[in-house]
Amino acid sequence: MGDVLGVPLLAALLKGRANYLCRHRLKLALEDPARHDQELRGQLSQVQDCSKTTRRGDVAELAMHEDASVWPAVTSTSDNCVSQTCPE
Repeated sequence: MGDVLGVPLLAALLKGRANYLCRHRLKLALEDPARHDQELRGQLSQVQDCSKTTRRGDVAELAMHEDASVWPAVTSTSDNCVSQTCPE
């Protein structure tokens, strides 16, 4: 596209907050395994493994269905994000 316009073009794709892993919320979910059923514990384990290698934290990098029950536990929203006080 930059060739057509005759100007350099830099682009970035930014998805909504819920499309990215929140390491703080993952840590909180892993600290209380009794609160989760067996399926969710398995999903949390998968997310934890992937969290060690992801460069972007994009949940699309994980081979897990987009409506998996783990996502609300490991992603943040404007309501539950601790923002500047986040230890992660």
